[in-house]
Amino acid sequence: MEKYDVLVAGAGIAGVSAAYYLAREGLKVCLVEQDSPCAGATGACNGALSYLGKSGYELQAAAAALPLYRELWETLHLKGAMDMEREVFFLGITGEDRTILETMVAGARECGLPASMLTAREVSARIPGLHPQVRFAAWSPGGMQGVVDPFRVTLGLLEAFREMGGTYRTARVEGLEMTGDSFVAAHTSAGRIPAENFVNCTGIRVDGLWPREAMGLGIFVQKGTVLVTQPVPGLYPGNILNGDFMKKDPPVITLAVEQSLTGNLLIGAAKERDVLTREVSREIVTGIADNLGRYLTGLEELTVIRAYAGHRATRPEGYFAGKIPGTQNVFALAGFGSGGITLAPAAGRFLAESIRRG
Repeated sequence: MEKYDVLVAGAGIAGVSAAYYLAREGLKVCLVEQDSPCAGATGACNGALSYLGKSGYELQAAAAALPLYRELWETLHLKGAMDMEREVFFLGITGEDRTILETMVAGARECGLPASMLTAREVSARIPGLHPQVRFAAWSPGGMQGVVDPFRVTLGLLEAFREMGGTYRTARVEGLEMTGDSFVAAHTSAGRIPAENFVNCTGIRVDGLWPREAMGLGIFVQKGTVLVTQPVPGLYPGNILNGDFMKKDPPVITLAVEQSLTGNLLIGAAKERDVLTREVSREIVTGIADNLGRYLTGLEELTVIRAYAGHRATRPEGYFAGKIPGTQNVFALAGFGSGGITLAPAAGRFLAESIRRG
């Protein structure tokens, strides 16, 4: 069996980004995926890109990641797959919302990123049909933020990875072969694959692959549901969320409204912890629609053409990108929650550079 410098498991945006940048570093890389590219959270996300709403090292990572998307736009020929001119709004109603949003704006400004608080009048001038009970908003301009087609970006990275000599295989990783604290090979549904390093990017499966329980990253599953409407191009100037979306212990139903590149409204959001089913719940759909009406009006006649659900691998302290403690050559890129499409390419590049340096 051929031996690789790095074996990467998982072909969502995180795994494909890691494989792409590892191959760019000149390493011999094998990427394995048990289903198909984008089969997990990447294929169920809305494609929103933003720095507003992130904090700590994830905010710093977003500041590095978003310019990287412009580089990928050129390198991967992603014309029509990206719009980086969307504004971002976090709408607020309560005093608790104001505290959350003001903290968010202050954090962005400390990183040198433009953001400000808007009055209800200023928000109404930008967003049609704003509900009268919305009192203020955190806002950031377009130029760095927007929306991408997650399939085209991920498949573009995968194609470029293979053009650089990378190997892609359909296989399920069933266990890791270790000698002491060193990875030797992965046992997969396609056989044993030896490698000098292993990178686990398997999303909600990530903690199930470790040979020892103490290696776990504390990942939990968060189920999200999105409603998709008929196209209404140009309705909103950007992505619209609410203060609940940013709470450390959010309610099950929050607000997230984006327009796809074809003009469909993608309306959410649900954050159901440890719910593993993929079925769309009537109760959740009703809750999303009712919550939307608390913030935006005039949408009653829009037709919802479909709804879908997916699972995010979420880590309370933020995503993990690095070597698993207690190992010599086992790494992970996981736990992005709802921020994976924004953060994963930069995190993948960082991890690749770290592995290359040894």
